[in-house]
Amino acid sequence: MTAWLQSLDAALFRFINQSLSNPLGDWLMPVLSGNKLFVPMVIVASAVLIWKQRTRGALCVLFILLAVALGDPLIINSIKHAVARPRPFVPMPEAITLVGRTSSFSLPSAHAANMAAAAMVAFLFFRGSWRFMVPLAAAVAFSRVYNGVHYVSDVLIGAALGAGYAAVMVWALDRCWTWAGRKWFPLWWARLPSLYLTAGDAVARHRRDRPRLAMRWRKDAPTRADALAKRWAMRFTTRLLGGLRETIAERQKARAAVEELEARELNFHWLRLGYIIIAVFFLARLAYIGSSTIELSEDEAYQWQWSKHPALAYYSKPPGIAVAQWIGTHLWGDTAFGVRFLAPCVTALISVLLLRFFAREATAKLGLFVVLAATATPLLSVGAVLMTVDCLSVLFWTLAMLSGWQAVRSAEHCSAGGASVLNAEQCSALRPWLLTGLWLALGFLSKNTNAFQLACFALFFVLWKPARAQLRTAGPWLALGIAALAVLPQLVWNAQHGWATVEHLHNRAGLTQAWKFTPNYLIDFVLAELALLNPAFLSYFGATVMKTNRPS
Repeated sequence: MTAWLQSLDAALFRFINQSLSNPLGDWLMPVLSGNKLFVPMVIVASAVLIWKQRTRGALCVLFILLAVALGDPLIINSIKHAVARPRPFVPMPEAITLVGRTSSFSLPSAHAANMAAAAMVAFLFFRGSWRFMVPLAAAVAFSRVYNGVHYVSDVLIGAALGAGYAAVMVWALDRCWTWAGRKWFPLWWARLPSLYLTAGDAVARHRRDRPRLAMRWRKDAPTRADALAKRWAMRFTTRLLGGLRETIAERQKARAAVEELEARELNFHWLRLGYIIIAVFFLARLAYIGSSTIELSEDEAYQWQWSKHPALAYYSKPPGIAVAQWIGTHLWGDTAFGVRFLAPCVTALISVLLLRFFAREATAKLGLFVVLAATATPLLSVGAVLMTVDCLSVLFWTLAMLSGWQAVRSAEHCSAGGASVLNAEQCSALRPWLLTGLWLALGFLSKNTNAFQLACFALFFVLWKPARAQLRTAGPWLALGIAALAVLPQLVWNAQHGWATVEHLHNRAGLTQAWKFTPNYLIDFVLAELALLNPAFLSYFGATVMKTNRPS
């Protein structure tokens, strides 16, 4: 039976690849398998879909990306390596290959799976899309056989798998939203009860689920009791507030109170969403470094050796990176995963700090967008999976910045409250200043350039007059003293080792050579920094600043 199926598969392949070969197909089929315009066309189509369909369009695009990004490497690629079926041109050298001959395996076809997954997601969101997506997916699948790189069974199995796991993914995420949305995002869930169903379909599904919900009466009795208690409390509150409707002013006050509660709850929605996104990125980064996709960099490798020989400092770096890698390798063993383990942890911690800071000072929505912008920054994205000194440097720089801001703001609130001079000194945010000094010290013990943050604080005091009042208190000076203590370990180590770090920095800076201005290097440096800091984000930031400063 198996031999008969294989012979049938080979016969179908020869028929499509050789018997149906023609000049038009020889031009069109490679284009369908992949071309330079594919990605721009997908981006334009996605933008149009989001513009036309708003939330449903954005969710459809997101689900297609998830289906392709997760299904291709985790399911299709895993099956390919497990089955290890050679490409058809291996047993049949006479096969006509129009897109090159690759060394990867054949079963199942990733092209067919990805297109089928996209077609299935599009169909679940927009039922009429099958008229375009199904023929397109079939044409792409056919092109893989025509181009000589897949059997017919490869594309059929790939299409079935892609459509299957895409449907399961959409259904599973929708069920998760039904549960989590009611509990954590009630305002959003009320507007969007289903991720892919229309409002009418969602209501119909809810009605179908009612009998099953009724059967769980005994199991859900405590939950129902709480719901009934809340309902009676709401009725009592409504009756109690009924008298407030006698005047227009009282009505407006009640409406304002409700709007304030909704705004506060909406802020919590964004905050919870931020936590979920940070957790997803954290787990994805752990999975990435656990897969050993990339080897240790040169810096990580020799700093790993440092972690095995603890010291007060090292010839080119402070001891912070060695301590971090020592912690990681003692938690997860002397492995590459142990070396890099703290990098995703530190990045997640930085994201949480930024999210909570902006949620407190502005809105959680703004905090989430700041976190996403930071995640999209190439420099920070690389630092999220590589354990280098920059990872620790950014962490302690951020902590010092936030605690310093908290110290200044605490003193402002104290002064605004009409406190006496003695009380103002007592509430001068001494604890935040002590923490600021600690973070500055740890930052310097992680990377020497963190000492420039002291200059940033000095500039802050110069530019912002209210902050200069803090200089009359002990807080900033204690922070400076604590930060200065971080110099001692490196001074002691260098004194014992012939000032090796000073010699290293002296040679690296080229101080033995005469200085001359090199504009080419300056331009290259600026362009490289702009690329590492995400040009799109910087452009948007610049436009926002110009718009904000524009006179009304």
